[in-house]
Amino acid sequence: MTYTLPPLSELDPSLTRDSVFEFLTKILNFALDTVTNINHDNAIWGENIDPILSYGDKAAVETSLLLLVVSRIKDLPESHRLQLKKIAEKLEPLVRNPHNRTLVLRFPQIAAAFGISHLALKGMGRNDEFYEFQIKQAFSNGIVESVERLPYRIMDVRWLRSLLFENSPAHFNDLLHISSLNCNSHPIYMLPLDIYALTHGLMYTTDFGRFPVLTELDVEKISSFVDAGISSCLLRGDLDILGELLICSSLLGEGWTSYAKVGCLMLTRTLRELEFLPSPSFKKELFTSLDEDNKKAYSFRHTYHTMFVAGILFALLLRHPESGETANDSPACSLDSVQPVLQLISSYNSQNPTTNTMWNILLRNDLALPNELDMVLMDALLIQSCVDYNLPALGEALLTIVDLEAKRTSTFYYCLHFLREQKMLNKDLNLYSTHIELENSPNAKFVANSLYKCIDLLDRILPPVY
Repeated sequence: MTYTLPPLSELDPSLTRDSVFEFLTKILNFALDTVTNINHDNAIWGENIDPILSYGDKAAVETSLLLLVVSRIKDLPESHRLQLKKIAEKLEPLVRNPHNRTLVLRFPQIAAAFGISHLALKGMGRNDEFYEFQIKQAFSNGIVESVERLPYRIMDVRWLRSLLFENSPAHFNDLLHISSLNCNSHPIYMLPLDIYALTHGLMYTTDFGRFPVLTELDVEKISSFVDAGISSCLLRGDLDILGELLICSSLLGEGWTSYAKVGCLMLTRTLRELEFLPSPSFKKELFTSLDEDNKKAYSFRHTYHTMFVAGILFALLLRHPESGETANDSPACSLDSVQPVLQLISSYNSQNPTTNTMWNILLRNDLALPNELDMVLMDALLIQSCVDYNLPALGEALLTIVDLEAKRTSTFYYCLHFLREQKMLNKDLNLYSTHIELENSPNAKFVANSLYKCIDLLDRILPPVY
């Protein structure tokens, strides 16, 4: 099934099919290095993520997913196909081995993980009749579905079943009412795993872009959530979830929003400058304390997922036309218009350890500032203030938007409601902050009065609706 997709040039004027293929080359070279480096005898790769699977197993399965999605690219250059063949050669002994065959026999439910690897290898011409029999047997006898899973994990299993068995399309309608894809929440209320559930639900229900979004889903609502999610990643430098949300922007098949454009620029500029994409779990202090062998394993383990997510993103971007019928004439954002939010973020950074300076790459002097960068960064600050439970910073940011008569986004209204909800039964504000404890400090009264004035002013300008 085909549907119209927005062009690459409207996402980033510097993006062409050739430049996307160049990014993909970097990712595939990294993937080859990763599968070459995986060693289950190493303590870092051998560490269990659950009672059955290790980090090495997880990395091998996620390499398989990258292999599967990239192999679907139409007109894939021969050089990239050669890269995929080399990855498959190194990957096969990591997933098709006596240990894993025994695991599938003992715990058939993990066929939901190793089945992806089998499909990816089979697609590269590396079939294994015994392994295929094992995987299909686990699905056929119902054991795979016999364990309790979250809705997006059930979607994962159904998606995989549809690929394993011909003429067996996946059905998801019965799951949508309990899925994150159908929620009315916002990233200020969610943990990274909650956002992860939504991004993966969209990946599975669209078969990574082979089908349009289910008609039962509200595309506009999901798009609004994805935009807010992108903002939530910027100040904490979470390129991992940022990449997944950009994948969703592509899967939704709508026009590129300012949020997607800013997020894509942050990801691609970081990859160009660093040659890799760090994961949020990478800890420099721990890395430097390791010996050379463990340093290499640690660096792969804590960067591979973000790199693979980017690889899937680039593979999906190659579905998009290079340019549209009309020129991309969106005006660049001026530095003057960004200054108010930059001052607020600078003040916030000086007090909060959770923020990250990676987003500064968007302000490079030699590059045009993306359109509506001020709006996207202000949303990022609003969300980060809620996440850190920094009510004074949240109030100041909301008032700044009102004073500047800046655009009031959906995030603005969610955060305004969040601030109002912090009043307790006695009508006092909760002044406990994750990083600055105000409750018993000498400044408590001053901060409380400032917040009351802030809420009172906001209530007069924007009366609450109940």
